[in-house]
Amino acid sequence: MKWLISIAIVLISAGLLIALPYQPKTTLSWDAPTTNTDGTPLIDLLGYKVYWGIVSGTYTGNKDVGNVTLVNIAQTMAMTPRGNYCFAVTAYDVELNESAYSNEICNNFKKQSNSPVLRMN
Repeated sequence: MKWLISIAIVLISAGLLIALPYQPKTTLSWDAPTTNTDGTPLIDLLGYKVYWGIVSGTYTGNKDVGNVTLVNIAQTMAMTPRGNYCFAVTAYDVELNESAYSNEICNNFKKQSNSPVLRMN
């Protein structure tokens, strides 16, 4: 099993990039790995799985997002997150070998109200 991607998915700002403050368009993004753990070129990458949970290191949900490196969090989770959530990503190859988790990033998603609308009469 030579593959195990060195999930040096170089994740922006010491982790997955989370656009803040919370909005329904909050995203996760990462850089695709280019080598296997043994240093050989990675030529059989098939896709990624995004994992999430409310406790660091404990993931209660996941979704195969295919071969993309940017996802909308609410669409990926099939819900609008509220409160603290932690995220990690794995990569997998054409033989479905899955890498170790990427580094993790956590964020506290807070509901924001809409701005007031002013009218002049």
